[in-house]
Amino acid sequence: MTFNEHQHDRDHRNDRGHDHHHLPPSRPAAGEPWSDALVEWYLQKHADHPTNRMAVTAAALTGAETVLDIGCGGGAAVRAAASAVPTGKVLGIDPSPAMIRYAEREAAHHPAVDRMTFSLGRAEDLPVAAGSVDVAMAINSLHHWGAIEQGLGQVVRVLKPNGRFVVVEDVFAHSDTGLDRASLCRLLAGADLEISRMSEQAHDDGTALVIVAKPLEGDDP
Repeated sequence: MTFNEHQHDRDHRNDRGHDHHHLPPSRPAAGEPWSDALVEWYLQKHADHPTNRMAVTAAALTGAETVLDIGCGGGAAVRAAASAVPTGKVLGIDPSPAMIRYAEREAAHHPAVDRMTFSLGRAEDLPVAAGSVDVAMAINSLHHWGAIEQGLGQVVRVLKPNGRFVVVEDVFAHSDTGLDRASLCRLLAGADLEISRMSEQAHDDGTALVIVAKPLEGDDP
């Protein structure tokens, strides 16, 4: 099942009894920018989704770290991470111009605005220097990547040797919806990312799988 189909399934369950105007606009192929209408719909429903806070907590950030949020959406996790690294910096990457515009507006009056940067970019070609990132995050975004294996290779490229990669993916009832535990483990292992922590955590909208991984050549964080 594609993400379009699994989001439709979720919305059908959440909005049962409502008319068709509650359904989201159609989505482009994985990895492609979203339309302004789709971005507006998504942000109205998920701008500050609890999985953003889950990821920042799992990252166990320290004061001077450099953090990268891949598929940052409206920037909620970037803002939360910036508050957790008082002498660090946070970069949010997203392929959709409308997402970047929204994230920049929301960050404009944040106390850490000078330490946040938002850029257009794709997981498969991250506009980030090699070995420059302490923590990379993919929060309900991995299944959007156009080429997941290539994107994970980029994660390994930009992470420092002791860096860590935080993945949060919602868990759905149907095994063919989104990315399940087995698929995530296989993809991470194939990219030479070793899982150091993994758990399922409940939130208001369901359950999410939270994974912290590191490059195989790195030491424990």
